[in-house]
Amino acid sequence: MAMRAPSTSGSCLSATGITASDVLPAGVAHIIDSATQGSYNEGTGVWDVGNLDSGMNATLTITAQVDT
Repeated sequence: MAMRAPSTSGSCLSATGITASDVLPAGVAHIIDSATQGSYNEGTGVWDVGNLDSGMNATLTITAQVDT
């Protein structure tokens, strides 16, 4: 699963304090995550992206496994 922070493309403004939430459902185990910017807390499901300058974006990829 991948998640992308909103792009500020086409804008001369920056975005600050960006966070996104993606809690994995019951029965799905977090294996690893990788963010191009910021950090993801698997316990709360909050991705703290931080700030994006105009034209920038950020991506969070979460690898998970369905419990059997």
